[in-house]
Amino acid sequence: MKKILALSIVLLLVCLTAAGCTLIRPKNSATEAATSAPTAPVIAEPTLAPVEAVTSAPVDTTPNGDKKYATVEEYIASDEMKENIASIESAGGDTMTIKVYAEGSSMVYDYMFTETYDAATVAVMKTSLDTSLDTGAETYETTASVIQEQVEEEDVSVTIIYRNGDGSVITQKTFEQ
Repeated sequence: MKKILALSIVLLLVCLTAAGCTLIRPKNSATEAATSAPTAPVIAEPTLAPVEAVTSAPVDTTPNGDKKYATVEEYIASDEMKENIASIESAGGDTMTIKVYAEGSSMVYDYMFTETYDAATVAVMKTSLDTSLDTGAETYETTASVIQEQVEEEDVSVTIIYRNGDGSVITQKTFEQ
């Protein structure tokens, strides 16, 4: 039953990929058959294009060169970001919830699976998620730079968090410009 559910999650998230959200790839079946590791969705880095699309427009500054927003929190709460964030947060479907919020000077993308996976499955997921986060590092660092152009706050970063269904953190990483 867990394998069917995990495959269903993978298929759903593949559909989300086509919509520009989270990319999920199923495991290689030959590798999966050769190991006794639990079946888990293998998740690649989330797409952060909505933030980049919004911030690619010219920055409105005051005559003295001040930035448009004082803080990351103010930027996230802005009218120009509300629609993008709502789109991101609705992309999780029935398999995960996605929240975008500010925590200090960091824009946080917080992904929480609706199912709680056992420790062995979480270990497999963590390895895959960590690899995906490392692969996407340049994208996240660029996103932090783009946000920095919009806010006065210093040392802006992007934090990606993946949580199990019980709220425990599977993995997280913060990226700076």
